[in-house]
Amino acid sequence: MKHAAVPWMLCALLAGLASGQHEMEDMLWGPRNPHTHCYDAQGYHPCRVAKAGQRWHFDMVTKSCLRSQLCAEDRNNFHSRETCEYACPAYSFCLFPKVEQYCSNNTVHSQWFFDAKTHRCKKSANCVIGGNAFVSRADCVSKCRAVDVCDAPRPMELCASGQRTVWYYDPESGHCLQDVNCHNRGNNFPSLQECHRVCVRRVSLVPPPSPVCYSFPPTHGCGQLMERWVYNLDTKRCERRFVCPKAGNSFVKRSVCEKTCPSESFCHFPRPFEDPVCANYAPSKHTWYFDRHTRECRLGVACHLARANSFASRDVCSQVCRSRDVCSLPPGPDSCNGKEHSVYSYDVGTRLCEKRSGCHNRGNNFPTMQECQKVCERRRSPEDCHHWPNRGPCYAFVFKWYYDHYHKNCFQFLYGGCNGGPNLFDSKEDCLEVCFPHKRIPRGC
Repeated sequence: MKHAAVPWMLCALLAGLASGQHEMEDMLWGPRNPHTHCYDAQGYHPCRVAKAGQRWHFDMVTKSCLRSQLCAEDRNNFHSRETCEYACPAYSFCLFPKVEQYCSNNTVHSQWFFDAKTHRCKKSANCVIGGNAFVSRADCVSKCRAVDVCDAPRPMELCASGQRTVWYYDPESGHCLQDVNCHNRGNNFPSLQECHRVCVRRVSLVPPPSPVCYSFPPTHGCGQLMERWVYNLDTKRCERRFVCPKAGNSFVKRSVCEKTCPSESFCHFPRPFEDPVCANYAPSKHTWYFDRHTRECRLGVACHLARANSFASRDVCSQVCRSRDVCSLPPGPDSCNGKEHSVYSYDVGTRLCEKRSGCHNRGNNFPTMQECQKVCERRRSPEDCHHWPNRGPCYAFVFKWYYDHYHKNCFQFLYGGCNGGPNLFDSKEDCLEVCFPHKRIPRGC
């Protein structure tokens, strides 16, 4: 039964419910604004109520969530690391204004800050205090390198020299909107044209899913059941099921199902603990989700109704949200002024993931060999050849190959560049090798 959020959580806390109690406390005590209580000092006052077990808090010096024994009254106080990181996302502090002061003796100095204009970590001649302050360049880079200004929160502040008109990108609507703010840093742009240039041109061409994708079709009460393609929101796949044929989520062709319910589109939905469907429910499960800010799959908490940006495992999340199209991209620069680190990139020539040096973990650069192989080295199966060729929803037209079961041969077609389905090959040799091995042609012919 659905109740008002706060009274329900208070009743649960007073009743001492063991299941989900800590997550409900985090919702009650945890800050809704990502930065309001992340500054609070930890446990320096007498505790009225003793807390059993270790808790998590956000440490402003290291910009990370740490374990410690905390008081129940502390607002900077969380049961799990996931809820702490949600309340105090480290990357958001990178867009705070730089605040300087003279360095005092015998103290640890923070002199590094993130410059949102140049998108680089810089060292100040003086000490830096506040949110955008880091003890070393490495610390600054590790927290801020994943900042996407188009998705970043917009901290409001008092303007010493007056407000000005700015434009910012709204991820929910996909448009640049007008506002007033103190500066043109981060997700604040001086003109509509600049906002469009940086953010709107990069919006995914993948269309949003149809409302029918959220409901499972009935399996009784309609007379004869028929085998149809049905989109399964839990597995993020189109599957064959016997259902009522006239239901909304019921398709004769798999290609129509995949076009109506593109799995990749769910990666751009809110994180599960921010999903509006969970507004009046406490977290009750752990789930994997795609974080648009860090561009990686992460483990988090959600209520039982969160199913959009929610995946059963990290593997499923990576396969859906880190599109295989990145595997055909150039790996990027391998030299960045002596600051290179080991990355793993997919080589379209050898069709293998290989170790190299690189500057970041975006695109066709992966932090581990395992993640590269999971995304790019998917083992091709003859089952792939049974699907209809799918042009996909994008418009970066390139020629690819597909297998035609009727003619027992591979043919070329014009591919849109994304979400093409499994019957998709880079060459005729690759196509025949998987779908009709007895008719393989020598490579290079």
